[in-house]
Amino acid sequence: MNKALIGFQNWWFECRPVWRETLLRLLGAVLLIDALGMVGLYQHYYTEDGILSAAGRRAMMAVNDDWNLFSLLPFESAIFSWSVLGLYIVALGFMIRGRRLRLWCGLTFLCSSYFYARFPYIDNGGFGVARILLFCAVFAPLSKPSVWSGVVGWGSRFVQLQISYIYLTNAVCKLSGSTWLNGTALYYIGRSTDFHRLNFSWIFDNVPLLLISTQILPVLYILVSLGLWWRWTRLPCLIFVFGLHLMIDLTMVVPVFGPAMILGALFFVTEKDLELWRSWARRVAPARFRTA
Repeated sequence: MNKALIGFQNWWFECRPVWRETLLRLLGAVLLIDALGMVGLYQHYYTEDGILSAAGRRAMMAVNDDWNLFSLLPFESAIFSWSVLGLYIVALGFMIRGRRLRLWCGLTFLCSSYFYARFPYIDNGGFGVARILLFCAVFAPLSKPSVWSGVVGWGSRFVQLQISYIYLTNAVCKLSGSTWLNGTALYYIGRSTDFHRLNFSWIFDNVPLLLISTQILPVLYILVSLGLWWRWTRLPCLIFVFGLHLMIDLTMVVPVFGPAMILGALFFVTEKDLELWRSWARRVAPARFRTA
């Protein structure tokens, strides 16, 4: 029993992705681009006199009335809301710089949580994943060791669990839908113009392709949610994740979602993975490209 517990503790705490700091800085860049777009949104919600506009008030009315910590804040004040947005942008700037990364990730998480509590409709799946990554970064061992690094080493592992959970639950939800089971779901998605960036409906005019792609996608999600945990299947899974979310970003307007999922999946990569992939590359590369 003690050996099993020690083994679990080692697995849980000794998770050190190879690109932790770089991935978080890239996440900061993605969120900064999204934050600059929120400036126009704020101009729509608040008048020049700093009064909440009719559109902004309707948005506030849509907020769940359940009490939360952020409900104590003066969200109707334009000065306060603009200050939070400014603080958010500044924190993202320091986050990209990479100094005191844990501190700026925590501050960015608090600001983004305020946006979600007050403007829930600007939130989407990608923004939610990004907030999870920010929260876990506060509890992840980063470049400089600290007194609590051994205690908070579960942050990186929790990111991995969350990414795997997203793909697995997404597959379960798809398999419970009638249009996914009968192979027509992608047909309707392709013809929904609500969030299209490019029109790709013509791809699914081919009935066999429509049926195969619709029914195989949930299965691939399940395989990815499991395959990311094994070193020998990790690279194919990462290639699938990159291709899937690149295609989604090119065809649909879903802010932050693709980059957040790709960066989260890259938390699985370790030094041993890089060594394994280098050895594979040396074996398959032509002799003239191999280094001595």
